[in-house]
Amino acid sequence: MRRLLIALFGLGGVSLCGPSVVALSQSVSDVEWRVTEIEGSAVEDAGVLVFFRNQLGGKAACNRIFGQFAKTPNGQAFTGIGVSKMLCEGKMEREQALLKALERMQSHKEDGLTLILLDSDGKPLVKLVR
Repeated sequence: MRRLLIALFGLGGVSLCGPSVVALSQSVSDVEWRVTEIEGSAVEDAGVLVFFRNQLGGKAACNRIFGQFAKTPNGQAFTGIGVSKMLCEGKMEREQALLKALERMQSHKEDGLTLILLDSDGKPLVKLVR
């Protein structure tokens, strides 16, 4: 997985320079984070995310997911989130819920083996575990 993500990010031509780039802390980066909750509801098989510097990669419930992590006027956010185009019966609802939550993320909180993505009011959107 790590080699794949490094290859994807290397081919993407994304610049890691500039004022809007925010690198995630080393404790969050290069670790597979399994999605366990979306907006307070426990979920299974909703995805695995990996963060590398300011990049997001991994797999949602069905499709590959990718994007960037950047500083915004409201805090921090994922930008340019994209997914591959497969259709997986019975999984698309979870995938759409995850994507919508990621689009609303404005900050995050690390708590040991748990990473919580928060909205602009500090309410949990997505809970991930190592």
